[in-house]
Amino acid sequence: MLIPLAAAVGSVVLGVLLAFVPGRQESMLGPIRSFALTASLAVVFMHLLPEAYEVLGALTFLVFLAGLFLPSLLGAVASRLGRASRQRAGLEVGYVGLLLHHVGDGLSMGALSEHDHGGHGHSDVVVALAAHTVPVAAMVVLAFGGASRKKEAGLRALGLAVSGASGVVLGHVVSAGFVAVTAWVAALTAGMVLHVVAHDLKQHAPTGSWGRTLDFVGAGFGLGLGAVGASGHGAAEHAVFLERLVDFTFDTAPVLLVALLLAALVQANVELMPPRVPAQARRARAAAFGVAHAVSRPLAGSGVLTVGRKIEHPAQMLGLMLAAPVLSIDFALISLRFLGVRLTLAVLVAAALLAWALAALLGGRWSAPGLGPDSGRVQVGLGHGFWLRFQRAFEGLLDHLGIWMVLGLLSAAFVEVYVPSGALDPQHPWLALCVISAVALPSYLSAPSAVPVVAVAIAKGLPPGVAVAGLVLGASFNLRALVFFRSRIGTARSLVLALGIVAGCWALAWVGQGIPAVGEHTLSVVAPHAPGIVGRLATLVLLLLLLRRVWFHGVRAWVAELVGSYAHEHHIAQPAPREVN
Repeated sequence: MLIPLAAAVGSVVLGVLLAFVPGRQESMLGPIRSFALTASLAVVFMHLLPEAYEVLGALTFLVFLAGLFLPSLLGAVASRLGRASRQRAGLEVGYVGLLLHHVGDGLSMGALSEHDHGGHGHSDVVVALAAHTVPVAAMVVLAFGGASRKKEAGLRALGLAVSGASGVVLGHVVSAGFVAVTAWVAALTAGMVLHVVAHDLKQHAPTGSWGRTLDFVGAGFGLGLGAVGASGHGAAEHAVFLERLVDFTFDTAPVLLVALLLAALVQANVELMPPRVPAQARRARAAAFGVAHAVSRPLAGSGVLTVGRKIEHPAQMLGLMLAAPVLSIDFALISLRFLGVRLTLAVLVAAALLAWALAALLGGRWSAPGLGPDSGRVQVGLGHGFWLRFQRAFEGLLDHLGIWMVLGLLSAAFVEVYVPSGALDPQHPWLALCVISAVALPSYLSAPSAVPVVAVAIAKGLPPGVAVAGLVLGASFNLRALVFFRSRIGTARSLVLALGIVAGCWALAWVGQGIPAVGEHTLSVVAPHAPGIVGRLATLVLLLLLLRRVWFHGVRAWVAELVGSYAHEHHIAQPAPREVN
């Protein structure tokens, strides 16, 4: 029992030292944070989620989402009660989840070290479990103040050590009966870890060539440590995972590169702000203007909300904001590659009609959005030379879409490897649609990045109509958009809007089921096949461009795009900063 006990406590000590050694040196805190971030992300996706899926199956994803959103929900409740700030309360809930997880890790260490399985020990698993604790402990210390608040941060780390040691003692006594419990804890903790590491991503941003390089190297070491922590019994699955990830990347890179180039060309030659619709214009006409603007001018991510805030006519605003997330060049090309012509056309037409109908119905009369006149910041800068405009537009699109595509490809490879064939084939498709709608409605999805995941889900048995309905619902509507819609069209109309989007997506699911041979193209693309030279070259080009942008902005700022904290208006509002040493 001494070995797993030392591993449980020692890993926390190493994490604390990792966080405390830089002290108050600002130049070192950034790389340490980047190290802890990438290592924690690797632990979640290469250790915790696969471990939980082996026991819980598809239920893993629901438990994971619960762990991801539970701290924020409880934090909101606590802030309403006046007991703590929302961020602080959410952090406390996430910390409690980590304590439970470390008890589970200790149980695994104690049980596996006490009992041999198949004539061999499990020292490799003990080391792996201890290794992934190091960055998590470092992130906890940094989240609770680091070197500036040593007492509080040290007590939090002590709690992690005690919980891990307690689990080892319990696991030494009994190993049976804890498999299901630890799987639930692993899935729940995976979400809570992501919640914890999402705090303060913009602090201590790297500056200068040396600072950026140090931050980049720290992130690389963290990723390597997380991968080591995930090795062991799942080595074969990890090898297949990487193989399928490479395959999906080769398939996606050519169309993604073409989409980015075309979208940047459009942004470099047009003003992104739409022409103002007259106040007396009919709602149907204003809604059509909004949808047409979404089709003709590509907007990246949070840029949709930025432009929407500056549109005065509610119907025009709704038409643009509901249509733009799906009616984009990048989504269309990637969807054609993975989903085929018929299903892609069905999605595009349905999204356009749904956006126009709801905007015309609920747009209401013209009302000023309460903002000052347009300052021109929503334009790429038509006064500059073409090459500068094109470069800024391309880099802005890549900054936003890069992290989302990485997440989408990782998720697609995960589903492909760990979800058995036919596992997503529901006995009751409409029940599956209800579950997917409940998950997608409050969430935010980047439509292009979700396409590979949808394709793999279809190959695993999910009805194509149900899959694309969830995609459109998640991309078109989310809680952040709901808050904005309430401020513009009122609570009642916003709720009707949400119900209308759900109804429209359900209609899309029904239409998708009626398209003949809709899944055959997807099955052929998802199946393993030899990549071509074009896919390899496009992947190399995109990888080099993406690494350059990650190096320049910093890994944490790049990841922060997922939680909306990285320069909400950067992609269409802020000029690209000059790269100086």
